[in-house]
Amino acid sequence: MRHASYPWSMKKLLSTRPTMGMVLDLSEENYALLIRLAPALTQMLGKYQSNLEQGMDLYLEALE
Repeated sequence: MRHASYPWSMKKLLSTRPTMGMVLDLSEENYALLIRLAPALTQMLGKYQSNLEQGMDLYLEALE
């Protein structure tokens, strides 16, 4: 089984202290991907997957 590669370097992440801007950028990127995957999130139930040409796949499981 092949593990997904992350688009960031763990060494780089751990070598510097994250700033609030870095956290907000990551949060904004994750939110955009989530909305792309699930524009009607409140009406969804089940498992979903978004495949992008660049970057990692995004998986969502809506339980309630």
